[in-house]
Amino acid sequence: MTGPRDQALLSLRTALIFVLDLLAAAAAGGLTYLSTHRVPDALIAAGVAAGGAVALFGTIIE
Repeated sequence: MTGPRDQALLSLRTALIFVLDLLAAAAAGGLTYLSTHRVPDALIAAGVAAGGAVALFGTIIE
């Protein structure tokens, strides 16, 4: 195989945003599930938190 092997699939900034996004979504979904005991509500909360977290962390981390 020829080609650059030192290239990363994601940049460090993108990977950090994804990890923080996953943590925020898991926290929001987990707390919602603990308070309501309903999986659909927890999934909706996690999705909303993930969308907001990507926008927030994308702005903050530059």
